[in-house]
Amino acid sequence: MSTRVALITGANSGVGAETARQLGLQNIEILVGSRDKSRGEEAVKKLIVEGIKARCIQLDVTDQKSIDNAVDEVTNSYGKLDILINNAGVYMKEGPLSQLDMALLRQTFETNFFGVFAVTKAFLPLIKKSLSGRIVNVSSGLASYNFHQNKANASYAINHCAYSTSKIALNMLTVQLAKELEKTNIKVNVCTPGLTATGLTNYHGHSVELGAKSSVYLALLPDDGPTGQFLNSDLTVTGANKGIGYAIVQKLSTEFDGIVYLTSRNEELGLKAVEDIQSSNPSAKGKVHYHQLDISSVESIRRLADYLKKTYGGFDVLVNNAAIAFKSADVTPFGEQAEVTGRSNFFGTMNVCNALFPLLRQHARFVTLICILLKNILFLLPSFSYRVVNMSSRAGMLESIKNPEIRKNLTSDDTTIESIGDILSDFITKAKQNSHQDAGYPNSVYGMSKLCLIAATIVQQRIFDDNPEKDIVVNAVCPGYCKTDMTNNKGQLTPKQGADTPVYLATLEPNVKSPRGEFLGERRIIKWKC
Repeated sequence: MSTRVALITGANSGVGAETARQLGLQNIEILVGSRDKSRGEEAVKKLIVEGIKARCIQLDVTDQKSIDNAVDEVTNSYGKLDILINNAGVYMKEGPLSQLDMALLRQTFETNFFGVFAVTKAFLPLIKKSLSGRIVNVSSGLASYNFHQNKANASYAINHCAYSTSKIALNMLTVQLAKELEKTNIKVNVCTPGLTATGLTNYHGHSVELGAKSSVYLALLPDDGPTGQFLNSDLTVTGANKGIGYAIVQKLSTEFDGIVYLTSRNEELGLKAVEDIQSSNPSAKGKVHYHQLDISSVESIRRLADYLKKTYGGFDVLVNNAAIAFKSADVTPFGEQAEVTGRSNFFGTMNVCNALFPLLRQHARFVTLICILLKNILFLLPSFSYRVVNMSSRAGMLESIKNPEIRKNLTSDDTTIESIGDILSDFITKAKQNSHQDAGYPNSVYGMSKLCLIAATIVQQRIFDDNPEKDIVVNAVCPGYCKTDMTNNKGQLTPKQGADTPVYLATLEPNVKSPRGEFLGERRIIKWKC
């Protein structure tokens, strides 16, 4: 079987470079498309150091001659192209629409739309020669009507007409080409990397490693994979628009009189979830609201905290949910999986807690859900006692740690949130060195992150118990094995059934004696210590 070949435009830096790296580690030969050949060659050198087979292809997507030369080079060297990722794009500072320079608009479209069109059209004959051709167009969450209608999102006041409309056009190009090729073996999809820390965003946002995941996923789709679809950056995390998260919001919106806030990193998915809930329950229209939250961004967390403080002065129930889990077949290096998972499942959650704890009202309920099945979600219910629920998993049982000293350090009376973070950081470091099992850690990044969350739950409860009159209760919960996208619709429970225990813990009676600082499943306390 011949080696698969992938061409990635704009691959000399940022998300494009990381996409090239991740695909190259899959034994795919990488063609680094770069307008500046010297920068492209520098990017190739970095790939070669990692054992990746790569070469630079000089390619300016706005220059037809450059495109034609690139096609000739690929034709002569390979005779086919298996994967085309149209990653090259520009984002330029814009003013108000009434003052927008037509030249800037044209320049943006030349790269972001016409460039993709020209490159795809030119390489299509070579892609048709592949046994499993894949075309991936990199778009943006800004190509969303709902996003631009929502005053609560982070960039509502920013002018980006040229960029947004160019990406909207790109989305439609994707759909039309997918329809044309639907009877072939070529899959055509579009994705957004999310707000990623690159030069394009002045280095705001999450890591390029996470931003590249959606492109890589679509490039490696199996033959029965989707086509003509839009994928957001959260590959392995279902949002609150479906699954258990959606079921919890629905249940709270029908059973309580308070205000409910649903949050997510992706504004479009979050707004759609709120719209669906309001459509299914007319009484929810005045009580279910949306606010953007990316737990990997300290700035995003701060904006939410400021909004809650300014609007309400505080809050009473927080369901703090954020999680990521790599598929079992994912070949991302274990150390990289450990870093990405730990950053989301533990450190991101702790950042949210640190920012929002000062806003807790007396007799509030704080529920932190950290689960493979859910995404960032916040529920705000005034006038209820305060409960914290950490959504965890039975994958985090303490017995999975073989080193008794580590177990002791996680569960002693002297354990702190900081010391738990240090243990998780040590696990990540050793995972990158492939020595984590020798040190007594489990061979599961997801399980380790959940274990640390359960340990943090106990510490949080101990801290709140020092001020008993506030009646703050913290618990961790496993929703069970539920039928959701995350489990490929396998499992014994429906999302509605999985939502039962989290909602139960979020609505515990005032001054409840138990459960407090426990790990629960099916409303029962689970023994997680050895």
